[in-house]
Amino acid sequence: MKKEELKAIDEDVRQKVNIIDDVEESEDDGLSRARNYFILMYKDTTSYNYNDALRVLKGFKYWAYMEHQPEQDEKKEHTHFFLHLDNAMSIKRLSSQTGIPTRFFKVPRSIRSVNRYLIHKDDEDKIQYNIEDVNVSKNWQRNFNKCFDDLETEEEIIINIYNFIDNLRNSTNSYSNMLKSVMLWCYQNTYDSVYRRYKKEFDEYIKSVI
Repeated sequence: MKKEELKAIDEDVRQKVNIIDDVEESEDDGLSRARNYFILMYKDTTSYNYNDALRVLKGFKYWAYMEHQPEQDEKKEHTHFFLHLDNAMSIKRLSSQTGIPTRFFKVPRSIRSVNRYLIHKDDEDKIQYNIEDVNVSKNWQRNFNKCFDDLETEEEIIINIYNFIDNLRNSTNSYSNMLKSVMLWCYQNTYDSVYRRYKKEFDEYIKSVI
């Protein structure tokens, strides 16, 4: 890939996802470390194996990524990968593990912004992607959903919970099992605050359908 193309993509990502360069300093190795990274990847690259790098990154607990088509000022399909770590890690170490050059690792100021950037939620001039198509690790799903808590009204959430209960009727006739499934589903989808607010009504409805 040409240097000017890399520079253009790098600058666009830097502007759109609030990239900054200040990260935690390691006392033992002198290298910059961070717990959150936004990584740019290319399938057709010859500088590293895309599939191997993706496999390594997906070996961590918390992540979300999305493949993007090239925009008007871009020439290549690319993947944006958000990675959250339990413990801070240096870019050099991650680069060594994945084979991805260090220049493709950026430190985001806002976790919310980079996760929303995966579907260009706040960039109407760019290609819009479906949130259902984002690849999200099970351990990051709740945090990912929180980044989009403005997409549904409370009324829509209540309707979704009732619909989920209706769908469960075909799979169980046990009150305790249904209640457990509803609570876990609400937690995973960050509906738990609404569920708690109307818990009495939902519980009564569950009892009425089993």
